[in-house]
Amino acid sequence: MGPNWRSAENAHPRRHAVVIAAAFAIFTAACTASAAGPSETPSLATSASPEDASVIVPDVIGDQAARAMNVLEDLGLRVHVKEKYSKGPDGRVLALSPDVGTDVEARSRAVLTVSIPFPEIPDVVGLLFEKAAKRLKEAGYKVERVVGRTVQGSETLATVIAASPAVGTPLLPGKTVTLTTPSAVPVAPPSTDSDPPPQPSPAPPIQYPTDPAY
Repeated sequence: MGPNWRSAENAHPRRHAVVIAAAFAIFTAACTASAAGPSETPSLATSASPEDASVIVPDVIGDQAARAMNVLEDLGLRVHVKEKYSKGPDGRVLALSPDVGTDVEARSRAVLTVSIPFPEIPDVVGLLFEKAAKRLKEAGYKVERVVGRTVQGSETLATVIAASPAVGTPLLPGKTVTLTTPSAVPVAPPSTDSDPPPQPSPAPPIQYPTDPAY
């Protein structure tokens, strides 16, 4: 007859008692931990990520645009650049949004306003009006035409003799440039009359004296 599982169990009563005591101790510890609340040890799931951190917007006003962008991007900010015409140095930071010293979240958007030089009226004096007008329109200007001083002949009627504002003047696109072209003086056509020119009248005859004394 094979061994009986009940006989084997009864053969080790002390071992069963130890197992039961250990199980009870584990159960008691689990209950105690549950009553004490969650563990105070921080978990990776609840720790703050770098993107949740905040940064102070630095003062980059007056800096070169490239340097200012590097500073802001190193802080984790997303940089956008706007251009503005200025009479000051080219490529300098004129303004910053958010304002300097503002506490913002990392990955926030920062807008740099950067200076660019005013465009200047190109030199169109001496060009034919149509060519001059095309060049100005390509530069973003509006064009008007006026007739100025008179000139002899008609070969220069389409040539620009002046611009207002003057060539080289800083002027924002969208403004109007007035071009002056000359007017012509009519030239009298040559005479087509075939009649000979009038001849001068003959001189009167000389009168000699009739006195016999001569």
